[in-house]
Amino acid sequence: SLTKTREREKSIFSVTTILSYLSDHPRHVFRNVIQTALMRAIRYSSTFEAFNIEPRTIRLTLLYNNYPSIYINEQF
Repeated sequence: SLTKTREREKSIFSVTTILSYLSDHPRHVFRNVIQTALMRAIRYSSTFEAFNIEPRTIRLTLLYNNYPSIYINEQF
Protein backbone atom coordinates (compact mmCIF):
# COMPACT_ATOMS: atom_id res chain seq x y z
CA SER A 1 0.00 0.00 0.00
CA LEU A 2 1.05 3.56 -0.53
CA THR A 3 1.90 5.64 2.43
CA LYS A 4 0.84 9.21 2.18
CA THR A 5 2.70 11.83 4.06
CA ARG A 6 1.10 15.08 4.93
CA GLU A 7 2.78 18.35 5.51
CA ARG A 8 1.29 20.14 8.43
CA GLU A 9 1.26 23.85 8.20
CA LYS A 10 1.10 25.69 11.46
CA SER A 11 -0.47 29.07 11.61
CA ILE A 12 0.99 31.72 13.84
CA PHE A 13 -1.06 32.45 16.91
CA SER A 14 -1.49 36.15 17.00
CA VAL A 15 -3.72 38.46 18.87
CA THR A 16 -5.33 41.10 16.71
CA THR A 17 -5.26 43.63 19.51
CA ILE A 18 -2.07 45.59 19.92
CA LEU A 19 -1.13 48.80 21.62
CA SER A 20 -3.00 51.70 20.07
CA TYR A 21 -0.83 54.37 18.52
CA LEU A 22 -2.98 56.95 20.31
CA SER A 23 -2.03 55.63 23.75
CA ASP A 24 0.27 57.57 26.03
CA HIS A 25 3.52 55.61 25.68
CA PRO A 26 7.04 56.61 24.64
CA ARG A 27 7.50 56.48 20.85
CA HIS A 28 10.12 53.73 20.98
CA VAL A 29 7.46 51.36 22.33
CA PHE A 30 5.46 51.61 19.10
CA ARG A 31 8.55 50.84 17.02
CA ASN A 32 9.18 47.79 19.22
CA VAL A 33 5.59 46.58 18.69
CA ILE A 34 6.14 46.51 14.93
CA GLN A 35 9.60 44.94 15.10
CA THR A 36 8.45 42.27 17.53
CA ALA A 37 5.47 41.35 15.34
CA LEU A 38 7.76 40.98 12.32
CA MET A 39 10.29 38.89 14.26
CA ARG A 40 7.51 36.58 15.47
CA ALA A 41 6.37 36.12 11.89
CA ILE A 42 9.90 35.17 10.83
CA ARG A 43 10.45 32.79 13.73
CA TYR A 44 7.12 31.01 13.81
CA SER A 45 6.10 30.70 10.17
CA SER A 46 6.38 27.06 9.20
CA THR A 47 6.59 27.76 5.47
CA PHE A 48 7.63 30.61 3.25
CA GLU A 49 4.05 30.89 1.98
CA ALA A 50 2.75 31.27 5.54
CA PHE A 51 5.35 33.95 6.18
CA ASN A 52 4.31 35.89 3.08
CA ILE A 53 0.80 36.31 4.49
CA GLU A 54 1.93 37.67 7.86
CA PRO A 55 3.28 41.12 6.88
CA ARG A 56 -0.08 41.97 5.31
CA THR A 57 -1.91 40.84 8.44
CA ILE A 58 0.46 42.81 10.67
CA ARG A 59 0.13 45.92 8.50
CA LEU A 60 -3.69 45.78 8.59
CA THR A 61 -3.68 45.29 12.36
CA LEU A 62 -1.40 48.29 12.80
CA LEU A 63 -3.56 50.47 10.56
CA TYR A 64 -6.63 49.40 12.50
CA ASN A 65 -4.86 50.55 15.68
CA ASN A 66 -4.18 54.04 14.30
CA TYR A 67 -0.51 53.60 13.33
CA PRO A 68 0.28 56.06 10.51
CA SER A 69 1.09 54.31 7.24
CA ILE A 70 4.28 56.38 6.88
CA TYR A 71 5.45 55.13 10.29
CA ILE A 72 4.59 51.53 9.38
CA ASN A 73 6.48 51.78 6.08
CA GLU A 74 9.58 53.07 7.87
CA GLN A 75 9.61 49.97 10.08
CA PHE A 76 8.96 47.48 7.28
